[in-house]
Parts: sequence; structure tokens; C-alpha cells
Amino acid sequence: MSGTSVSAPIVAGVLALARQKWPNATSNQLLQLLVKTGLNPDHTWNQYTGYGGIDPGAILNTDPTTLPDVNPLADKGNGSSPTVDEVQQYADGVVSPLQIVNDNSYSYRGFDESLITDPLVTVPMHLGTSPRYHAK
Repeated sequence: MSGTSVSAPIVAGVLALARQKWPNATSNQLLQLLVKTGLNPDHTWNQYTGYGGIDPGAILNTDPTTLPDVNPLADKGNGSSPTVDEVQQYADGVVSPLQIVNDNSYSYRGFDESLITDPLVTVPMHLGTSPRYHAK
């Protein structure tokens, strides 16, 4: 066995060891540790290797509690898409159904009444029911 099929369990195992060594580290700090010890130059993300190969020695010898408690994967930069805001708009059901392709589970929950009569709209619509409009 080789390749990326085996990479996820290896990373999970190393992160489990890091969690055991630093039980007070948050999940975000462990993700920060994974990114900061990645083998890419400057620890930056790119479309070919992500943050680079894992360095188990560096992970197990770097205290993650000194790192920010912020998810480093939420915005990879470099024009990553979808953005965090776009994902939230989709989850809230306010993305125009005319922009949704091959997603039979999507329901439009926004306020655009003109979509009701649009023959190109094929998803269910529940106008005004988005949690975005009903937050306390």
C-alpha cells in the first residue's frame, strides 16, 4: 500500500500522538501545528501539495499551545473557493438556485420571489425560511 490512501491514517496517528502529548491544545492549535510544521517553504499552501508533507518529528517536538487558537484551514488564501462566506450562504439557502448545479438536496430559502416563476429553477423553494432571517 502506498500513496495518498495511506497518508490520512498516518497524519491521524501523528495528530493523536500530539494530542496525547499536549492534552490542553485545542483542535485549532493542532491544525496550526500541522500547517506550521509542514514541509512546504514558508509553510504556505499551494494547489499541488497543500501545506506539504508531514514532519512527525517537528510535530512531536513543537508545543502547539503557543500557536493561535484559530482554524488555519478556513481560508487558504490564493483565491481559494468557495470562501467561508459562500459556504455559509449555501448552508443558509440564500444562494440563487440558478447558480446551483447537480445538487438535488439544495432548497432555496431566500426572498427572491421572481424565482418562483422561473422555468430554469428545479430545486424546492421555501421563501423567507433561511435561518439567516430568523436568528435571535
